[in-house]
Amino acid sequence: MPSSYTSNNGIEKPATGEQNQTWGITANTDFDLIDQSLDGFISIALAGTTSSLPITDGAVSNGRNRVITFTGALAAAHTVTITPNDAEKWYVFQNSTTGGYAVIIAQGGGSGTTVSIPAGYSKMVRVDGTGSNSNAVEMMASPSFSGTVAAPTAVIPVNTPGADLRVVQNGVNAVRSVETGALVNTVYATTGYLLNGYTVPYFTAGGTRCIGVIGTTSYGVLELGHGGADADGTALGVIGYVDPASTVGVKQSVSITAYSQGSTALDRGAQIKIFTKTDAGGLTQALSVDNLQNVGIGSTAPHAKVALDVISTSKAFRPPAMTTVQRDAISGPATGSVVYNTSTNKLNVYTGATWEVVTSA
Repeated sequence: MPSSYTSNNGIEKPATGEQNQTWGITANTDFDLIDQSLDGFISIALAGTTSSLPITDGAVSNGRNRVITFTGALAAAHTVTITPNDAEKWYVFQNSTTGGYAVIIAQGGGSGTTVSIPAGYSKMVRVDGTGSNSNAVEMMASPSFSGTVAAPTAVIPVNTPGADLRVVQNGVNAVRSVETGALVNTVYATTGYLLNGYTVPYFTAGGTRCIGVIGTTSYGVLELGHGGADADGTALGVIGYVDPASTVGVKQSVSITAYSQGSTALDRGAQIKIFTKTDAGGLTQALSVDNLQNVGIGSTAPHAKVALDVISTSKAFRPPAMTTVQRDAISGPATGSVVYNTSTNKLNVYTGATWEVVTSA
């Protein structure tokens, strides 16, 4: 009766009474195969888009190694198929190829699952050996650690839209980083990231760089350098505060926004605007500081020749109001200071030596 072979590593099993006086050769070969299966390492240069990783019965073969590094220059994603499709194995794969393409691990070639390893990354992969539709599964897709985890370099796969990194404490997300496409990255810290139906920071300006801080009753958004075009009015960065419980369309309650402003295309100035929200209403500009350091209070920009422009058609301007005793208690008032004297109901101006009453005569 001929020898048989183990299903996972192809180790030869001589039949009873077979290989008389030569079984030692087979045994030594088997020991080498077992050694390769337990701790073997090999580096394989890939080319093209497909290749096989065989486990050959009774002979040294690439697919029997435990740790495998893929090298070579790729021009597209490369699929490596483990054969035979009935072998149960687990591996540590490293994609050290150049070109920026993934190495895809498969077994069986049917409808089974595969594992994609981005360039520059390593993964532990298990194949279940269930035949033509066998599955390749990432073993450490959702690891759990009880100690400190050190990450000196990037831990989210590059060029992988939708990659998501979370730090979970006590069953809720403490920090979460979401990558939804090129230059669109959001990081937020929270006491429980799902808040009133929101799973990402609410941000009405639609920037491409966000840091959100979420509490149990408030929701804030911080965006710095969102990467917009260099043009007048481009938002450069935003600090926003959002009321997630609001039932109206505009949930943002306060916004501090920096905008580019100026005529020099490669070296523009900037302005800052503060927006507030009326009760049951929308955002309205409350204050602005333009690139000439003019300050405006109201819904429009300050006049270019006015240092402080209070803009309103329905409200009056009121300087500080105080009694004569309070006015005189001001230590070293600046020349030109103005107060409204509530003791005399008159405007007073400081001349540098005394307070004088502003009269109509």
